[in-house]
Amino acid sequence: MISRLITILQESELLLSDQEIESFSEVQPLLNDEDIADALWLASKIGSAYKVSEPAAIKAVSESDDAIAIEVIDDNTVVVAPSPMVSAYMPPAAKSDNGSMETPELGLPIQVQAAPALAHPREISRSLRPLLRKVPSLTRSELDESATVNRIAERGIWLPILKPSPERWFDLELVIEASKFSFIWQETLDEFQQLLEGQGAFRNVRTWTVKEAATGQPQLVAKRQQGTGIEQDQPLRSPKELVDASGRRLVLFLSDCRSRLWQQGQIHDWLTLWSQHGPAAIVQLLPERLWSQSELDVGFAVQVGSLMPGAPNSKLQIRELPARTEIAPADTLTVPLVTLTAEALKQWALVVAAAGRQRSPARLFDLSWVSDPERDQAMAVIQPQSAKERVELFMATASLLAQRLACMMAAVPVELPVVHLIQQELLPEVQSVHIAEVYTSSLLEEVRPNRGRL
Repeated sequence: MISRLITILQESELLLSDQEIESFSEVQPLLNDEDIADALWLASKIGSAYKVSEPAAIKAVSESDDAIAIEVIDDNTVVVAPSPMVSAYMPPAAKSDNGSMETPELGLPIQVQAAPALAHPREISRSLRPLLRKVPSLTRSELDESATVNRIAERGIWLPILKPSPERWFDLELVIEASKFSFIWQETLDEFQQLLEGQGAFRNVRTWTVKEAATGQPQLVAKRQQGTGIEQDQPLRSPKELVDASGRRLVLFLSDCRSRLWQQGQIHDWLTLWSQHGPAAIVQLLPERLWSQSELDVGFAVQVGSLMPGAPNSKLQIRELPARTEIAPADTLTVPLVTLTAEALKQWALVVAAAGRQRSPARLFDLSWVSDPERDQAMAVIQPQSAKERVELFMATASLLAQRLACMMAAVPVELPVVHLIQQELLPEVQSVHIAEVYTSSLLEEVRPNRGRL
């Protein structure tokens, strides 16, 4: 067996012949038995040697779809047949239960870094600096070292003197309306909530959700997320829980003001309750030029200011009220309006802090007209039907950035991560309000049940 192995190694030129061994031994001594044993041990650890088989032992492989045919020409030549061909034809999409053909997915999925949904978060964080002041606490106290030392030195009274501890000015109540287009703003609102919670401008930040009940009335629930990120059902809460008797609580109501809840009148009652006890504002998710197409058009466009820091909405100074407007003060609701932009938030924060003569846009609602059934008939709008009419309406009312964004969205799958990627790489000047212009227009229609896919 060993002699046969030596012969095979010499024929394969893997082992020196007797003549080569003799000539090599004259130059340097040969390996001894221990060196050969070490080499064999090392070879066994590195890997198995090439397996030499007899030519007759090679058998033809049966042809199959997944096998590669090997044909032996002679003792030294082996030809490997090409791998089986795969058809480039894609089978037709399967029919769904209702008989319609589903559109096949085009292209290959790729992984890209998601773009931030909230534009300019640093600027937004800096815009809230007027609210960063500290005020004496009503519940906590701390040692006044200077006053304590002075009294000990002057009177010899060894008793501590306490003073209210400084704390943040406001608590924040973030109320988010769950409407038909909530998925558009989900990532934006989540990032805005995280920004407010991590900024440190408020003592406490609580988030609430307003949704429509089966009866058409609004319902208020606390928004809480478990470790999995799935929002769990919460018991119904009262809007009075957001009221603070000390007036040190801000309420931000985030909505596009287009849902049916704004036609019931109960939302206005909630805003009236919150506005009587502290500053409250509507964070309008749509741009100002589209406010007239929402339920905000029911109110009068005014400007508000304040001479007292932290004044409730009921004590704001109203400017630019239309002439010959006769409304009883008890039947009115005044709410400042802001958007998710640094400039608008800073303008409102300066009004809350009563810094100078700053003004902020607002709406003055006549509560008697809001609950009037004839209002819906008077404000009925005829929607365009044909595709041409929809495009013409969009091009006539949308901003230039929204038009450019819509053109780019027409070439890619209409999904929010893709839209945010376009915003980051191609149109960095686009903001969330421009994305809302496209989504809330009549150009898109839902073709699949997946959220965010239109």
